[in-house]
Amino acid sequence: MERGARGVADVEFIEVKSSSDKLSEDQRDWIVNNHELLKLPFKIAKVYRGPKNGPGEDRGFGRVKCRSRS
Repeated sequence: MERGARGVADVEFIEVKSSSDKLSEDQRDWIVNNHELLKLPFKIAKVYRGPKNGPGEDRGFGRVKCRSRS
C-alpha cells in the first residue's frame, strides 16, 4: 500500500453510549453479524459525565471506557 494511502485497516466503528444507556438487541445483532461476516472492527464506548466545572458552566466528559470487538 502506498505511503499515506488508507485502507480497511484504518476504519473502526464505534457505538457511543451514555453511562445509563445500553445496546439494544438489534444493535448487538448488527455489530456481531457484521463483525463475524465482514470482519469489521467495532468498539463500544461508554461516556461518563465529569463533575460540574463551576456556576453556569457545562459539564465535561469525565472519562470514556471502550470495549473492542476486533
